Amino acid sequence: LKGWDGAAPQLAAQASASARPAHPGGALAMAEFSRGPMQKNNKGNGVMISKSESDRRKGDEMRMRKAGIDPSKGEDMAWGGAVVSRRQHKRTVREKEEEKDIQEAEALQMDPNQVVAKKPDARLKWLQRALMIASKGARIEIGSVYDIVTQVRFVSGVSHGVGSQMRALLLANLHLFSSKQQRALKSDTSRFSTFGAGGKDSDGSSQDDRSPSPGRRRGGG
Repeated sequence: LKGWDGAAPQLAAQASASARPAHPGGALAMAEFSRGPMQKNNKGNGVMISKSESDRRKGDEMRMRKAGIDPSKGEDMAWGGAVVSRRQHKRTVREKEEEKDIQEAEALQMDPNQVVAKKPDARLKWLQRALMIASKGARIEIGSVYDIVTQVRFVSGVSHGVGSQMRALLLANLHLFSSKQQRALKSDTSRFSTFGAGGKDSDGSSQDDRSPSPGRRRGGG
C-alpha cells in the first residue's frame, strides 16, 4: 500500500493517454483541424456553422450597429438588411403610344377662332392631325372638328388644290362622323363640294381660270 499512493497518479495519466484517439500529425494537426471551415455559433449554443455563414452574420451585425440596432439584445430580432434597388415598372410599347396620343391631343388647337385664323396650308395640316388623332380613339370630340370645318372662314381663301385635299381627307374619314354629319359633308350643299373635279376656289374662280394657257406660257398672245 505504501507504493500505491505514488503510482496512482502515473497510472491515471497513462490511462488518459491511451483513451485519447490517435490523430495523424499529432497535436499540431488537431489544432489545425479545430480551426477548419466549421466554427461554433457565436451565440454559444454549440451549433457548428460554416465560415461563410459566420462571415455573413458578422456583416449583418456590423450593418445593424451602423443602423443603431444592438444585435446582442435578442436572438429573435429580425434584420431586414438594406434595400439595394427597387423594381421599376417598364412601360410597354402600347402604353408609350397611348401616352404620345394623349400628348398630341392636348397639344392640338381646338379653338375655332385660332384654327380659322391659320393660313390655308396650316388649316390643311390641322385637319390631317385632327382626323388622325380622332381615328385612334376618343382623344378629341369629333363633333368639335365638324363644327370647325363647316365654318365659312375655314375654307375662306383656300385654293382648289388645298381645298380638294381637305375634301378628300373628310370623305376618307367619314366613318368618324355621325350619320347626319356624313350626309352633310357628302351633300352638294357642302362647302367642300366646290372643290370637286372642275370645281371652283373659295374666291369664285375656277381652276382652269387660274391656270395659264399654253400661249401665255410661251409668252404668245
